[in-house]
Amino acid sequence: MEARPSKKPARAAEPKPSAGEPVQDALPVDEPLTADDSVDDKVRSENADGASDPVDESTSPADWDVLMLLQMGPGANSSLMRPVVQDIIQRLGGLDAPREPGSRIDVWLDSPGGDAHAAYKLGLYLRSRFEVVNFVIVDYAKSAATLLALAGDEIFMGPAAELGPLDTQESREGEVRMRSNLDTANTIDNVYFQVVSNAIAAGSEILRSTALTREQTIQHVLDFSAQFARPLLEQIDLVAVNAASTSLDVAIEYGARLLSYRHNRTGFASAKARMSQLVRGYPTHGYVIDRDEARDGLGLPVKNLEDYGLLSQLDAVYAGAQSQQMNIIEITKEEEEHVEPEAGTEPGAA
Repeated sequence: MEARPSKKPARAAEPKPSAGEPVQDALPVDEPLTADDSVDDKVRSENADGASDPVDESTSPADWDVLMLLQMGPGANSSLMRPVVQDIIQRLGGLDAPREPGSRIDVWLDSPGGDAHAAYKLGLYLRSRFEVVNFVIVDYAKSAATLLALAGDEIFMGPAAELGPLDTQESREGEVRMRSNLDTANTIDNVYFQVVSNAIAAGSEILRSTALTREQTIQHVLDFSAQFARPLLEQIDLVAVNAASTSLDVAIEYGARLLSYRHNRTGFASAKARMSQLVRGYPTHGYVIDRDEARDGLGLPVKNLEDYGLLSQLDAVYAGAQSQQMNIIEITKEEEEHVEPEAGTEPGAA
């Protein structure tokens, strides 16, 4: 899970919800978005002005769900963990809820990440529950939140929005800082390449500066390399290395499956290659993957946030959550009204 830099002094920790209590934080917006709010007016105004709706009308229903999953504060709901996912699933009708023809959900996502297994489960559920799944990211969807976003048919990203690598993290007893499983899995390889590089450099120098034969030089270099590597290798926990490698493989599998599910489970090999890049191809867990890299480098279905049809409503909710460092987990249904163009005007004309 990616740690978010604090923009203001941290608020007191929220009490954990009791058993059976919905996982939900107070909505920190003066005028929260509801099903009766101004979304219809927004769509009506855009259509009346002649601007084309960025949503494909051939697949867009008359109404759709919006899941606000904005995790910006402290407390039990501040990351993508199993209780949060279970609560969302129950609010959307439970595991046995049928998929409605033409159904759609937009997920307004801002999260530091969390449990990859929980994120994958939510992604699977959304894909089984809705025909169209979109993700909308103003700023920040890292780690497990990036994994979740891979379930989207479209991912709307702001100009400074960021996804993150899927190199899973682990915590160890007595340590505060999370460790990257990619670093752990690469430990033996890193030692190997360091030893080989030193051996090659030392061998060349010995041949140039001494009268030793090539065979003598090789023997000296091998002895030195063994002495150099032994204390390093003795400190490596092979069980931890194997566990880290397995965790990375799980992230690749989860990501590839979510990507391929968008295409009726086809193209899995291609998706797996892209997920390998997303897991192993970036130098740090906090690396910023902007929308250009996500679209052009990883081939994700990214669109510009500026083209999202409910941008003003999203901005209002997001600003309230950000200013108060609160968590919002809400579901609302939005209705779209199709307005006929005025007589004498062409559809889409300004």
